Amino acid sequence: MSQPTAEIISAVAGYASASTAFIAAALWLWSARIVIPDPGQFPIVVVRPDLGPMGQPLGGTYVGNGYSEALQQWASNVSTAFGQQSRRSAWAAVSAGISAIAAVVAASIAIADLHLWF
Repeated sequence: MSQPTAEIISAVAGYASASTAFIAAALWLWSARIVIPDPGQFPIVVVRPDLGPMGQPLGGTYVGNGYSEALQQWASNVSTAFGQQSRRSAWAAVSAGISAIAAVVAASIAIADLHLWF
């Protein structure tokens, strides 16, 4: 394989890598921006089921709200953990975006050097 052909393949691979890294960074950042409910905002709704034939539930009637200290504490812990994960994902997405930009710059330099061959 000649030197210019190898350079072309390398540049195309660099652009493909940068493009997919940029798409991954954008999707990653988008997923990190999902709003997580604040702790304590997990309501418990109590419903009396309306049973159909053979005991199959068909619906229900609202009875009221319930409360469980253990469930609220668990929900608070989960909400806090998801929030931390989301913030870390956002930073990872920013890092991936910077990496994609650096790859585009590197591929552009390779293309510019390739034009010197011709």
